[in-house]
Amino acid sequence: MKKRKKGVSSVTLARKKVLHSSHMAQKKCDIGNTHPEKSVTSVTLDPEKSVTFATLSTFENQEITQKPTPKTLPMDNSDLLRIPLFHLLSEDELNGLINSDPAIKEMYFEKGDILAMQDTHCNRLIIITEGRVKAEMIDETGRVIKVEEIVAPSTLAILFLFGSDNRFPVQVTALEDVSTIVIPQMSVLRMLRGNETVLRNYLNISTDFAARLSRRLSMLALHSIRKKLAVYLRDMSRRQNSDTITIDRTKSKLADHFGVARTSLERELAAMQRDGLITSDKKIIAILKPQEIKRIALS
Repeated sequence: MKKRKKGVSSVTLARKKVLHSSHMAQKKCDIGNTHPEKSVTSVTLDPEKSVTFATLSTFENQEITQKPTPKTLPMDNSDLLRIPLFHLLSEDELNGLINSDPAIKEMYFEKGDILAMQDTHCNRLIIITEGRVKAEMIDETGRVIKVEEIVAPSTLAILFLFGSDNRFPVQVTALEDVSTIVIPQMSVLRMLRGNETVLRNYLNISTDFAARLSRRLSMLALHSIRKKLAVYLRDMSRRQNSDTITIDRTKSKLADHFGVARTSLERELAAMQRDGLITSDKKIIAILKPQEIKRIALS
């Protein structure tokens, strides 16, 4: 894919080109109402090809149609193959899956655009191929809770595609210009039916997610920060087969994982050092009293 000029997305260029052509041809251009949740622009030039995009004030998908262009993967195949869903596929297999289905679209979003609205029907798999997005939850009072930041290459809400109430659990917003591949639900189902490797990958993703969720709920159920730390240190020590471990995330993300403030986590780490249980230096933690850590974790 050709590199876009900094600050100018393909959506912006397509929008300008289509609107200009529409004006010259005196085509009908219908601008939606000014309701903040449904501001829609629809322009039709050629019914053979469509590029779908979303804007910050648009909570429903919009479509601009333009002349057809060759369908190509928007990024290096080796990068796309790093996505867990396509793990162990060959480049030829991946090209066949993506390029053989006309329902699969390449979409672009500008910084601030909304890729998916919380609690709306999850009827498509969004693969981020370039850029960064943030996932946020909005509660009944309008309070925004940042869940995570997601960088390419990655998939969004892959486990919410199917089910009796499959809705996006979060709102996803572009932090910069973002390129994506959007695969409709039925196209994903065809991939799962037609390729055993993709099916196995999807099942592995589901199982891993369930295991992480179980650990997360168990951690949140613990009352004291010291016990949360003891359980975490015990598990990391087992995984790394050492009493000197490297934590697998930043202190801020570790605090989020525990459901506590970072300052509270730092205070407890300092207290455990004073008590002679551990020593801590940035991301390296040495467990000085492994048996005591296990006792706290089991208490």
